[in-house]
Amino acid sequence: MEGHRQFGLLVAMCAIALGASGAGQSSPGTPDRPSEPPRIQLDDFRRLQAAGAVLIVDVRDVTAFKRGHIPHAISVPLDQIEARAAEIEVRARQRPIVTYCSCPNDHASASAAALLTSRGLHDVRALAGGLPAWLAAGGSLLRGGLVSQELPKRLF
Repeated sequence: MEGHRQFGLLVAMCAIALGASGAGQSSPGTPDRPSEPPRIQLDDFRRLQAAGAVLIVDVRDVTAFKRGHIPHAISVPLDQIEARAAEIEVRARQRPIVTYCSCPNDHASASAAALLTSRGLHDVRALAGGLPAWLAAGGSLLRGGLVSQELPKRLF
């Protein structure tokens, strides 16, 4: 009985160790499942945005961008990201690039970041929580050249 208990304890410790060793790290991609691009947390993004030290890329469609976007963002819809990668690289001028969307799991912005990275651009991250997180934290939107704290009726 003692041997079974020790074996069970050993298995549990291995499971914990294996789980902890991968915690917080992104695993390398495989051909059938590419690795997730890194995310940037809202507080870190806000500091870069306030300092003008980042190129912000809104990957939603143009209509959603016009309804309201993070100040200083440029509009590059997801379906144009790959074709406009060189333009994005030039506009970044060696600054980090942050993509954002209004998807619940940052799907579109993560896809855009992965595409840009695959095209050789460096320091590209998706905004964790995207536009909903920005708004929930009191971030303003730019609409028609005017900054607004008012929430848009639709995010996308």
